Amino acid sequence: MDLKKSLICATLICTAVSGCDRRLDTRGNFLEEDDIRTLKNSTMTKTQVSELLGRPTDVAAFSKDTWHYMGEVVQHRSFLTPKLIDRRIVIVKFNGEHVASVEQRGLDTAKNVIPVRRHTRTSGDKSNTLKEIFGNIGRIHKGNIQAAK
Repeated sequence: MDLKKSLICATLICTAVSGCDRRLDTRGNFLEEDDIRTLKNSTMTKTQVSELLGRPTDVAAFSKDTWHYMGEVVQHRSFLTPKLIDRRIVIVKFNGEHVASVEQRGLDTAKNVIPVRRHTRTSGDKSNTLKEIFGNIGRIHKGNIQAAK
């Protein structure tokens, strides 16, 4: 009987501990250091860069010659808040069709941005369901119908 209790106890402990295991997730386009080094030491074309690194995460809105590759590694541990382990942003700038410069940014240059929680008021009226349903009663009269014909 003691062996049976010990086995059940060991199974419960193993199950509980396995739930605390950590999991690493890679999000976005997390580039390898070798690929970044290859890119820095070359004059590749946009097509070649796309073949090496894949499609960019973002293309700058005002300059189609600036590509951003963004990726991060996040650690998850059971029910705890996910923890950001690493973030890598690679900015590739082109001079026409060829690579002009490659810039790399990480967690050391990151800035914490806190979103604003304000609400913007609009000039519209505050209508409710009954006002929406019965609001048009009396607005249409015989003069408007004849003018439309």
